[in-house]
Amino acid sequence: MHVEVENTRLLVRPQAIQSRELVLEADWTAASYFYGILALAPVSSTIFFPGLRLSGLQGDQILSSWMTAFGIDSTEQSDGIIITRNRDVRPDRLNLDFKAQPDLAQTIVVLCAILGIPGTFTGLQTLRIKETDRIAALQQELARVGIRFEPDQVNSDVWQLTGKANGDLPRFATYHDHRMAMAFSLMSRTGPIRIEDPEVDQILPALWENLKAIGFRVEPD
Repeated sequence: MHVEVENTRLLVRPQAIQSRELVLEADWTAASYFYGILALAPVSSTIFFPGLRLSGLQGDQILSSWMTAFGIDSTEQSDGIIITRNRDVRPDRLNLDFKAQPDLAQTIVVLCAILGIPGTFTGLQTLRIKETDRIAALQQELARVGIRFEPDQVNSDVWQLTGKANGDLPRFATYHDHRMAMAFSLMSRTGPIRIEDPEVDQILPALWENLKAIGFRVEPD
């Protein structure tokens, strides 16, 4: 494609389209839900992601570093990445800034809630204007299992997570937000759960089939 640049203008004239094959990386945000599942699995458990790369092209790749605190190592192979929970470790507390990776927030917050790991989180401002108000949605659904997710009394841009999921596993609402459905799927590691409107076709249409493939029982309510 020929593009002419004139000061602040780009001029693209009518021209024939040339076909080209492009290979796109697999999605790191989608991988985050399986990192969360692995963090709740026994030591030596592994998951393979075909097509995923430790390339640094996607901001959410920072997850591979964050999850070492949960004993998970990420190893690149010729055709993808294999992640393994090599150590039975978990952080005593988690302090993270999600400003550059807001789509990871729900997964990490729910994972910490399940494990009873207190957290201090910043960079969540854009969660208010996603498919739903994701901060309010997290507050509401975590409160169902005894978890407090509240702004700091001094700085309202800082959010504190306290408590541990009490084992009372109700029906979780998704607020028509695919990331709420995917993040709260982690709660099934503690027992049977129900997820309302579990539509995830926007980002990971095969999620429920993938969960079945690794041993989860998924059925319509």
